[in-house]
Amino acid sequence: MRIGIDQRLLAFGPGGIAEYALELLRALAPVAPQHELIGLGHRRGTRPPLPGRVRWTRLWTPPHHRLEQVSLIGELALLRLDLVHQPDFIPLFHRPGPSVITVHDLAFLKFPGILTAESQRYYGRVDRAVQRASRVIADSESTRRDVIELLNADPVKVRAIPLAAGSQYRPIPIQEARTTVAHELGLTRPYVLFVGTIEPRKNLPLLLRAWDRIVQTGVNAELAIVGRRGWLAEQTEEAAAQMKHPESVRWLGVASREHLPALYAAATALALPSLYEGFGLPALEAMSCGTPAVVSDVSSLPEVVGAAGIRLDPDDEAGWIQALTRLIEEREWRDEVAARCLAQSRSFSWPRTAAATLAVYEEAARA
Repeated sequence: MRIGIDQRLLAFGPGGIAEYALELLRALAPVAPQHELIGLGHRRGTRPPLPGRVRWTRLWTPPHHRLEQVSLIGELALLRLDLVHQPDFIPLFHRPGPSVITVHDLAFLKFPGILTAESQRYYGRVDRAVQRASRVIADSESTRRDVIELLNADPVKVRAIPLAAGSQYRPIPIQEARTTVAHELGLTRPYVLFVGTIEPRKNLPLLLRAWDRIVQTGVNAELAIVGRRGWLAEQTEEAAAQMKHPESVRWLGVASREHLPALYAAATALALPSLYEGFGLPALEAMSCGTPAVVSDVSSLPEVVGAAGIRLDPDDEAGWIQALTRLIEEREWRDEVAARCLAQSRSFSWPRTAAATLAVYEEAARA
C-alpha cells in the first residue's frame, strides 16, 4: 500500500499531536517494509529527520483550513494513495478509499466551552468523522469507550493503541539532572512537578491547596508547574492567590524539549490530579525518566501507571497530602515507587505502537 500520514501540523510549531504523528511515522518505517510510507508535510515546513525509505511531500493546504475538505482532496489525488491517516481527529469526508483517524480525547465534549469558535468549527465534526473513517484509533481504552458511548461509534472499528514516550525520556544521572534544572531554571531545592495545560480539568486548585498544607508542616520543597495558560486559567490563579505560601510554587511556563527530561528526572515526583485525560503522556514521560507518578484514579491514567504509580481520588486532598509528603520525606520508599514506575514505562514503546497501528491500516484496507 501507499500510505499517507498527515504531518502538516509540524510546520506550525510544536505540539502533542504533531509529535505523535512524527514519532509514529518514524516508528512505522522498520515494521512496514512492504508498504510505501509518505509523510504529508506542509510547504512552510522542511523534511524532519526520517528513515531514508520514508518519502516526504509538501502540500499547500494548511491544517484546519476552511477549504481543507476541498483543496486537500485535490492535492492527495495526485499522490494516488491507498490509505490516508489523519492523526488530528477529522478525515477527508469526500475522499474515496479507506481512511484512519486518531481521536486523542473528547475533553471538548466533557468540558464544553474549552474550544475557540474556530476550533469548534473543526472539532465539532468529530461525530461525523468517526462514522466516515474506516477505522478509528484511540489513545487508551478509556478514550475508546468515550468514542463509542459519546459518539455512537461502531465498537468494531475503534481500536485502542497507547502512546509511547520519546527516546529522550530516559533515566539521567541525578546529579546531572539537578545541575541542569538549577542552572537553566533556578530550581535548587527538592520539588514536585506538574506538567500540563493550566485549565480546569487538570484540577490544579486541589494540588495547590494540598501543597500549601504540606509546606505549612515545614517541608522544604517547591511545587514546579510547567505548562501554558489555558482555558479558564483564572480558576487556578485564584486558588494560588489564596495560598498562605505562594512563594513555594514556581510557575515555569512552557518548558523546552531540551529541559523536560531533566525536569522529570530531578523531580521527587510528578503530580497529575487531572479530572480527565485522553492518555496522560506526562505520567509516562516521568516514569520513563525513573520518577514516581502520583495520578488521579480516573479515565486513562490507571492504564498508564498500572499498579506501579500512586493512584488517588482527584477529590481526596488529604490523600494527596499524605502521598506527596511521604515521597518527599521517605527516600527509600520514593526509590521503590520510582523503580516500579520505570519498569511499568517499559510496557510502552513506539515499535509496539507502530506495529499495532500498521495492523489497523491493513484492517482498514480490507474493510
